[in-house]
Amino acid sequence: MEEIGDERQAKALLKDNLADHRWTVTPRVAELVRQVLAPQVFTPALRNLYLEGRAVEIVAETISAVMHADRRTEPGSILRGHEAVRLMRAKELIAESLTASLSVELIARESGISASGLQRLFRLSEGHSVFEYVRRRRLDRAFEALKGGEITVQEASAIAGYSSPANFATAFRRQFGITPREVQFPSLGLRN
Repeated sequence: MEEIGDERQAKALLKDNLADHRWTVTPRVAELVRQVLAPQVFTPALRNLYLEGRAVEIVAETISAVMHADRRTEPGSILRGHEAVRLMRAKELIAESLTASLSVELIARESGISASGLQRLFRLSEGHSVFEYVRRRRLDRAFEALKGGEITVQEASAIAGYSSPANFATAFRRQFGITPREVQFPSLGLRN
C-alpha cells in the first residue's frame, strides 16, 4: 500500500470487493495458488508458515494486478487513445520478437514513439521498464516450454535470454517461486 502515494487511490481500491475489479491472473498468482493446493511436504509447523507465506504473496500480487488494471481502465485514464495504440504495437512487436535481439530504440521506432516516451508508457501501464517487461515475457515463455516438457533447463535459459543457467534459475525462482527443474520434473516430488 506504500506504493499508493495518494490516499484517494487507496480508498478507491479498498472501497469495493477485489472481485469487482477487472484484472488478469498472472502466471505468478496461478503458481502460488497451485502451491497452496499442493504444498511441499513439511512438518506441521512449517507447513502452516509455508501456506501463510503463499497466501500473503497471493494477496500482494492480486492488489498489485488490480492497481495496474485500474490505472489502465479508469475513466480519464493516464493513457490517451494514441498512447494505448502505441503501447499495444510495442507489446505486439515484443511478443513476435522475443527470441530476437531487442532494443528500446527499435521497439520505440516500430511503435511510432520516442524511446523515453515508450519507457514512460510502460512505467504507467505496467509499473516497470520496457526491458523488465521483455524479461518477464521471456521467462513466461521459458516456463511454458519447460512445463510442456519440450526443452532442457539450458535451452530454457537461452529462450529467456540468459547465458548463465545459474542467473536464469535465480531470475526464474524470483518470478515464479520455484526452480526450473521443479517445473521440468514435477514427478520427482520436488514440488510436492
